[in-house]
Amino acid sequence: MSEGQKCLDLGIVGLGECGGNLAVEFTRLGYKAVAVNTSHTDLRALSLDPRKRIYIGYEGRDGAGQDMALGQRSLEASSDIIVEAVGTQLEGCRHLLLCAGLGGGTGSNIAVLANILARLDIPISALASLPKDHESSIAKINAVNAINLFRNSDVASIILVDNEKILRQYRSESLTAFYSSANQAAVERLHEMNTLSTNELYMPIRGFDGEDFRRVFASRGVLIYGAADLTDDDLLIRDRLANGLRSIWDSSGLLASGFDYKDATMAGIILVAPQDLLDRAPADIFESLIRQIRELTDTSGIYAGLFQGPPDQMPRLYTMLGGLPFPNRLRTVLGQAKEEGPALGVKVARPIEELDLGELSGLDLFSGGYIGPVPAGVGGQASPAERRPR
Repeated sequence: MSEGQKCLDLGIVGLGECGGNLAVEFTRLGYKAVAVNTSHTDLRALSLDPRKRIYIGYEGRDGAGQDMALGQRSLEASSDIIVEAVGTQLEGCRHLLLCAGLGGGTGSNIAVLANILARLDIPISALASLPKDHESSIAKINAVNAINLFRNSDVASIILVDNEKILRQYRSESLTAFYSSANQAAVERLHEMNTLSTNELYMPIRGFDGEDFRRVFASRGVLIYGAADLTDDDLLIRDRLANGLRSIWDSSGLLASGFDYKDATMAGIILVAPQDLLDRAPADIFESLIRQIRELTDTSGIYAGLFQGPPDQMPRLYTMLGGLPFPNRLRTVLGQAKEEGPALGVKVARPIEELDLGELSGLDLFSGGYIGPVPAGVGGQASPAERRPR
């Protein structure tokens, strides 16, 4: 489809392996992006200009080994390098979007990276992924600790991708296509919404401009977004639009879900439909939808847009909901971390078992002598003392 200019000129900073892969996907959509990593191996795999691949391994190490403390040390030791590279490579961007997987030792320090980049005095948001159910306890503990660090960070909106949903939706993909397909899906819908209002295929009837997009996108708290194709009847029958809206919010696509929508501070909706359908739709359908959004969210911070789309395109409803608290999915990961973490800790702290060597204790087979008393003829052979020339 044709695209418009970006409403919000996002600069992308990918942290760790997952963040770097997301940065590549944003680059393909025309965004300026850099990748920051403690691992030479991960950076080498990215199709990015070498100047946009920023290595920060502590004392030359290759990775952080899921150790958040080592990842934090690496970031802080290279803070000047990071600020200089991001400021140069993403010059002109009006908003930074930091991308990472919450589970690794590097990516889980996304809040630390945000505090470092606050020196650039540019608004910051985060797009981060939560671990799958079967992932290691280390990943889950890292993830919930990473989320907790957001409390004292300079991050406004937080987008949480649910890797468990990605696994269910793309489990039939090949190993080579799985990560690419998932990463594309995670970023393309956001890009579509970020360019819709300036797309020449869509004629604004009630505008949803770049500042409207920014207000919802940058609202402090968790942000969800999504879209759904509609039928003609959805625009002709009262309450059907609100049902479609609730469906988007409840499922949240690949994003983490499970919210009380009355906690939202900002809501955005964009309705796109062909002219013939708009000509048949009652005038109060759209206004009724806005009223229902206010009832569902208990907020007056609502930004709405109505656009006439191409005649051959199905009507579609886009929405963003900002300022939300953490979703139920995060509570699930927290519960798993609490349950699995202590058991892993006991195993890690378990001392190495001491074997009872008995007669083998002190045996030295290579230095030509013995350490301690050993019976003669061990193994059915004469002792070295017996073999030694007299």
